[in-house]
Amino acid sequence: MTKLTKSLIVGIVIALFVADPALADRRNSLANNILITDQDDVFHFPQLALDYRNLISFDWGANEGEGSGMLLLGNSQMAYGLFINRSDGNGNTAADVGFNRDYELGNLGRRGTPFAELAGANLGLGPQNFADAVLAIKSGPNKFGFRLGIGHRLDFNEPGDNEDSNAVTTLKLTAGGSFGRNMDLAADINYAASASIVGGEDVAQGTVFGLDAKLRGFGLGSKYRLGYFGMLSVASQTIHVEAGDFNEIRLDFALQGGLGPVYKLDTMKATIAAYATVGFASSSQEPNDDADDDERAPQKLLFPGFKMSGEWELLKWLIFRTGMEYTYVFDTYTDNADNVRQCRGGGGAEAGACEDQQFGWNAGFGIIVDKFRFDGSLQHGWLTAGPDVIGGDSALWTMLSGSYSF
Repeated sequence: MTKLTKSLIVGIVIALFVADPALADRRNSLANNILITDQDDVFHFPQLALDYRNLISFDWGANEGEGSGMLLLGNSQMAYGLFINRSDGNGNTAADVGFNRDYELGNLGRRGTPFAELAGANLGLGPQNFADAVLAIKSGPNKFGFRLGIGHRLDFNEPGDNEDSNAVTTLKLTAGGSFGRNMDLAADINYAASASIVGGEDVAQGTVFGLDAKLRGFGLGSKYRLGYFGMLSVASQTIHVEAGDFNEIRLDFALQGGLGPVYKLDTMKATIAAYATVGFASSSQEPNDDADDDERAPQKLLFPGFKMSGEWELLKWLIFRTGMEYTYVFDTYTDNADNVRQCRGGGGAEAGACEDQQFGWNAGFGIIVDKFRFDGSLQHGWLTAGPDVIGGDSALWTMLSGSYSF
């Protein structure tokens, strides 16, 4: 039996344990560490399609309604591709530090920041299914790319002679450039429009317009480099409520940055990256532009945040990876109506501050068979209590993906 055959059998056996996968990629096992490069970088920096050209990749969700697909084609001078994304889940959480991959899958009209409720302009209709395309061109030592995404969601029912519906249409345009091998830049324009109808009558119409800017770079070096990233997000939202003939208005702002070392070690072909991050987000909200003294101004300060991830080649065909993250967020709230801000876990502080500490970890494996790669993120319970066959009560995987280079 050849080594290739043995590897394939092992991969199939492991895949048989699959249960409850959801929105997968390799970076999930690395706790979404943006300083370890991955093919998912194309979602943020479309010019990097040149680095991952001639690739087909799939993410498998918990059911047939969740997942994504990526197809990249081209040569050393030009690459182009198609993405198909579908997700019924919301990936924005306050623990997402860095560029949030999940918001690309399901939240085209929202911000990808660690401050979900502040910097995530939301029309209240949930994520949209969408597809988009990417084009990348090389010019000398530099690369330039563009990404266009469109999405639409319609929830419709017809009770009796009336009709109820919620609809939202989204548009996203990304332009990016990479200069040499050490700096990636990109900027997004996001637009979303929604309409809600109840009983055949307009209830609310809204629009979101947002701008994002992203930066990632590495200091010069081969084995040891200093990595850094930054992100700026601005979003404006207006919802017109027909019943009262007034507007809900909000303006969201978020700024975030991180800095830390990246090590590439010959032993076990390991990559280790760790960084600290800080961030700030604020929102100016007016629930009713016809009313007085109803403004709200929540703010969040992320200080500090830490992330540490590593990837090791155990065998030529087997890779282990893991990551941990910690965030400490100060949450402040001011309200002209003197409402009480509820802190996490209960309690409250009128026009005061709350503290929110979050810690999380992930681990997973990658299996490489020739040019095929299978990646899975393990269930936490499987690692700590063991699989069902030895008395544990957890499935093996939480997330799965597969890709093939040709």
